[in-house]
Amino acid sequence: MNSVATVHLWLISGGQRQEPTGGVGSTGSACNYWVRTENDPGVIHIRAPHSVTPTLATFFTIWDLAIPQGSGNSGPFRDAAEHGKITVNGSAVQGGAAAVTLVDGETIELYAP
Repeated sequence: MNSVATVHLWLISGGQRQEPTGGVGSTGSACNYWVRTENDPGVIHIRAPHSVTPTLATFFTIWDLAIPQGSGNSGPFRDAAEHGKITVNGSAVQGGAAAVTLVDGETIELYAP
């Protein structure tokens, strides 16, 4: 069974909403990460050939591997997930990025401390 999902992710900092960097995990070729951003602001796409259950921590790891430091890395998002507030569909979640499973149709908001 394939895993196909889209998850909305936003960082709320200083009253402003920011989205993840585009192209995280997308190489522009047939070889891409299963968890990635494409051209939709604020959307994480999951496209795997089998069933997977990635977490927000998985996405941050891919982001840090795929985008060099200083050019849109996950730092502010990861910091908000670990030290701020996380909501999924408006409900608070405890446990940091590893506790947030990326599920189709959900909206994740990270509030900067």
